[in-house]
Amino acid sequence: MLECKEVCNTYYDLPQTLSSLLENIDINNLSISLAKNIIKKSNDYKLHTEYKLFNRYYSKIKGHNLKTSPPIRKYLKILSMKQQVRVQFLKYLQSIYDNCFINWSNYIIYPQDNGFMGWHTNITTPAMRLYLNYADEDDKSFFRYIHPQTGEMITSYDKKGWQARVFNISRSEPFWHCIRASTPRLSLGFRITKRI
Repeated sequence: MLECKEVCNTYYDLPQTLSSLLENIDINNLSISLAKNIIKKSNDYKLHTEYKLFNRYYSKIKGHNLKTSPPIRKYLKILSMKQQVRVQFLKYLQSIYDNCFINWSNYIIYPQDNGFMGWHTNITTPAMRLYLNYADEDDKSFFRYIHPQTGEMITSYDKKGWQARVFNISRSEPFWHCIRASTPRLSLGFRITKRI
């Protein structure tokens, strides 16, 4: 089982069944469509994923909620995935998280040049998050976050191929994070919440 640890700076070996599902996704022939909110300025990816911007503006936001949330700057594409494949993923994850609700949070592609999602917390949808990521090259894309206890900025680089990260989104302890990609990067995200 992919368990949530303290933070997400650990890669996880993917179970065989999950690896088989991921193999059904043809990375080289993906059908993609442009996202509605897309930023085309080439320098946006540098600015909106840098620590200096977080430290200057985002970290000053207290009680981060719908009224105070800054807009998330991003440059990405939405993945067009068959319903049958989406259902297979949910069924498999439901089998290993049997006392939880499983929902897709997103399925997106960051383009080769300057793909990014700026600093955000997802605080309005608290849950455990599982992300399955594919990168075309080693160390050309990353998941960057602020450690909620220490305040340290940590950059977790992707390795070539598939990998997984698990982390918690909490209202009481905002988890600031962002993504940058200089190589094609696929991201499949899930929200996992315990049944009451």
